[in-house]
Amino acid sequence: MKNLFLSMTTLLSLPLAFLNFGAGIVGALWLIISYSNWETPLLAFGVSMIAPFALSFPLMIPIIFGIPAMYLMEKGFFGKILGFPFFILAGLATWSIYTIWGMYVFDQATQMSGINSPDLLPHLLIAYSLSTSPWAYMASKEPPENNSIWFPLFFTQIAAAANIYTIGITDYNPMKITLTYVGIMIIGFIISVLIGGVEMKNYRKDNISS
Repeated sequence: MKNLFLSMTTLLSLPLAFLNFGAGIVGALWLIISYSNWETPLLAFGVSMIAPFALSFPLMIPIIFGIPAMYLMEKGFFGKILGFPFFILAGLATWSIYTIWGMYVFDQATQMSGINSPDLLPHLLIAYSLSTSPWAYMASKEPPENNSIWFPLFFTQIAAAANIYTIGITDYNPMKITLTYVGIMIIGFIISVLIGGVEMKNYRKDNISS
């Protein structure tokens, strides 16, 4: 499962790298140069400065489940079994926060621009940056092995990229947009749970063999 995830990461690394580093800049310059729109880029910049700190508060919700999960999972294999439901609830809360934030940002971008507006695409590029950059900033403060941060960030980037396509390129369909975004996040969550289960199984094997 980890190898599959690494292969997926490698395959998508180049297009995501472009969006991560260029989406916000390209979208902002596009609006400023083509539409003399300074308001949206300035607003997005201001929100991007505040969002990492503001979003840290709802991320305290998963801690309610994370503390007993960490405590139990340090108590050997049976502790891991008892702690796994708390691990799932903590992860579900975390992924839900990532999902709600991303959907909210794109909804606001769509409302500010308008569905059939010629400046929709640059608004969506800025929305991509704003929906992912706060999590990227938080992830940069964590070690690479902290899957609870990097996994939802990676799938948020995929879901946000998909939103650029489903909102800005294809025919606008709110149900399709929601199902695509939420579906990608659900797949990511399931993969993270499966990897956590595999790691727990390997832990047991290692203990038995020792």
